[in-house]
Amino acid sequence: MDEEAHVLQIVWFHRTTEILLLVFAGFTIVPWLFSLIGLGIPVRYLLIPFWCYILVSTVVVFRLSQLVYSTSIAILCGLLMLTVILGLPVLAIVNQKAVRVLKRQGLKPGPMGMSQSEARIQLRSLRKRDES
Repeated sequence: MDEEAHVLQIVWFHRTTEILLLVFAGFTIVPWLFSLIGLGIPVRYLLIPFWCYILVSTVVVFRLSQLVYSTSIAILCGLLMLTVILGLPVLAIVNQKAVRVLKRQGLKPGPMGMSQSEARIQLRSLRKRDES
């Protein structure tokens, strides 16, 4: 795999982890807000979406950690993602490592990551600058 394709995969998975962090916040804040106004959501209605979130985030964190670390670390991160308590710190740590890798490549990811088209534009401008 060439360097640009590798970086673009990191960009895609990094942006996905940013979205997963927001979804996790939604799973914790929305039920609290509903209970605050007296419209409690029964826990059984949240279990299926929550476990779907756990499975999707496990796959995303596994792939991202495979790109920025190694396969053995990715397996460990994937297993830790299946534990509810350790999932959020693992997600945040892998996300930060991806940000460092992208910045080392010369890219400037924003608070919600960056799109692949933005990454391509930045990579092209870096290549042109290096050629001149």
